[in-house]
Amino acid sequence: MIRIIDDQTKKFIDFLNQNYGTEAECIVSVFNCQDSVCVSEDGKEEQSLFIPEADLVMLTTEKPTNGIFDSAGNPAPKFYEENYTLIKLAHEYGHFLQKYGKLPNPEDLEENEKVADSFAQKAVKEFLRWDAIKADEQKPIRQWQKEIHQNAIDHGWWDKPRMPGELLMLVVSEVSEAFEEVRNNHAMTETYYSEKGKMEGVPSELADIVIRVMDLSEYYGIDLEKAIAEKHEFNKRRPFKHGGKAL
Repeated sequence: MIRIIDDQTKKFIDFLNQNYGTEAECIVSVFNCQDSVCVSEDGKEEQSLFIPEADLVMLTTEKPTNGIFDSAGNPAPKFYEENYTLIKLAHEYGHFLQKYGKLPNPEDLEENEKVADSFAQKAVKEFLRWDAIKADEQKPIRQWQKEIHQNAIDHGWWDKPRMPGELLMLVVSEVSEAFEEVRNNHAMTETYYSEKGKMEGVPSELADIVIRVMDLSEYYGIDLEKAIAEKHEFNKRRPFKHGGKAL
């Protein structure tokens, strides 16, 4: 049995099912169970809080008082502490996947636990990234502008006054980097990652262009969202291929 303690945990279960529960018998379903929300591997709703015939796990909101340790008995890294409930849930989900052949299932208990541990860390990191992106998708341009500029301030890029020409040329530099990606035979839609996990490719460089523009816009008090809306309305009224230029 799993006690669902917040919306994030519920979203995480949906995320696991959508991304890893590719077969019906492997999907963990969530349903109301008296005073808590329970999870059963067979997806059948039960009235009792205790389901002895199913492989179920109890999660609590309290962390162990003697500290958190991984399956090898080593003190868990900060990532474990910050995401304790999700890690524990993903670990047990990993055992579900092992049972149905979706993950390696070594007979050695320690190795078996390491597989579930590895899956748990990977799944939680993927979920947190996905969850952040989904939240960001709802932000208006004004909010993006403020957050991007504040991030630049926090990283020291506005400790000294910056010239308008410098800021505009930094936008141009990002366009040049996007062009270099194309010259290096990367497709316009291709995203790849460096060894350190840095996003690379044309989409990444286009994002950098927008980030640079939003950063300088916020610094100068430009309402970029309003400017885009106004310019878009004007462009809709312009004649077909206005200006007569070839490109």
